[in-house]
Amino acid sequence: MTVSSTSNRTSVVGNATAGQQITFSFPIATSSELVVIKRLVATGDETILTLTTDYTVTINEDAGGTVTLVSAIASTYHIHIIRVSGRTQTLRLVHGGSFNAENIEDAIDRLTRLVTDYVGTSSSATSQSFGLQHCLHEPVTDTIVGMEIPNRIDRAEAYLYFDASGNTTAVNAFDPGTLAVTPFMETTFLVNANAGAALDDLGFTAKSKSLIALSTNAAWLGSGGLGVTAFAQSLLLDSTAAEARATLDVLGVSNIVCVGDAVVCRDNEVVTI
Repeated sequence: MTVSSTSNRTSVVGNATAGQQITFSFPIATSSELVVIKRLVATGDETILTLTTDYTVTINEDAGGTVTLVSAIASTYHIHIIRVSGRTQTLRLVHGGSFNAENIEDAIDRLTRLVTDYVGTSSSATSQSFGLQHCLHEPVTDTIVGMEIPNRIDRAEAYLYFDASGNTTAVNAFDPGTLAVTPFMETTFLVNANAGAALDDLGFTAKSKSLIALSTNAAWLGSGGLGVTAFAQSLLLDSTAAEARATLDVLGVSNIVCVGDAVVCRDNEVVTI
C-alpha cells in the first residue's frame, strides 16, 4: 500500500452511547499502533483506553479504519485517536534471496508513518514535528540554534531565565534591575529585610502594625487593640434588639403603657408610675 495521508490523529466528542464508532483516515499496520485517550474537557484529565477492553479496531487498508467504543463516553469528554508507530525494523533481507516488492513497500510505508508520527509533515516553518508542536521551540529564523536548558543540578529549585541575548540559563533570584518595577519598589520596598520595615515604607503607623499583629477578633477589639471594653464587645455580639435591651438592662416597649398623663412601667411584678 501507499501512505497518502500526512495525518496521524483524529478527535471527536463522546456521544454518551455504547458502541460509538469513530473513523480515522490515516493508515495503520496493526491495531496496536493506535493510542486512544479520553480527556475530560473541564479539567484536562486524561485516561488511556485499553484495546479490546475499552475499544476495538477495524482496519480499512489504505484508508484508515474505525474505532468502536465498548462503553458509552459522555459528551463532557473528547476522544483522541493517535497513531504511534512502533520504532522497530522487522524486515530481514537475505543475500541472494528472492526480491519481494511488497515486503520492501511495507517497510518503506512503516518508515514513512514513523517519520510522520515523530518528525512531522507540517508545512509551517515554525512547526516541523508532531512531537515538537507540543513543546517550546524557537522559530527556524532565529539566529540562536540549539538552545539547551541547564542540567538538572544547575536548574534544581531555579527559574528558567532568558538573558539579554535570548540564551537560556537558570537563576535562583531575579536581579531587581531586570524587572519592570517603579523606582520605589526597586530601591525601597524590595530591599526590606523584614515585614516591619516593609510596613514602614508603606506608611503604616505603629498602632496599625500592632493591630495587624493581633491574631483574634477579641484581641483586636480589646485593650491590646482598639480598647473596646468587654461590655461593649458583648453588646456588639448581640444579634437582635431584644438581646441588646437585655445587655443594656432596658425594658421593652410592651412593658411600658400610658394611663392618662402617667407612664406605667411593669418589670415582672413591680409596677412604677
